[in-house]
Amino acid sequence: MSRTVKKLVSEGDANGLIGIAVDGRLGKRERRAAIQALGEMQSRAAVQHLIPLLRSEGVALFTAEALGLIGDGRAAPHLAPLMASPNRVDRTYGELALRRLYVADPDGVRAALDEALE
Repeated sequence: MSRTVKKLVSEGDANGLIGIAVDGRLGKRERRAAIQALGEMQSRAAVQHLIPLLRSEGVALFTAEALGLIGDGRAAPHLAPLMASPNRVDRTYGELALRRLYVADPDGVRAALDEALE
């Protein structure tokens, strides 16, 4: 973990971590560390910024894990496609994230998935 990410974590600066997570110019290691920190912080403010990263090579699985840790049902319809992936690792991360979401917010997950299927 870089000094910058460590400092932002120690300060509880979710916005700073979001900035690192979404900055495609930065290295994957630093972005992954920021994404993991946002998950551990359970930063609901990060959800809308993390969802697009599910399609970013090199950080997608870390993003799925973080969204699961955050536990916000809004992420459910965006994680569900991982369950249909031909890649076993993608499916596993998607399943774990959705299970965590369901434990944290069962009504939110049901509503989000129902809306996505309409």
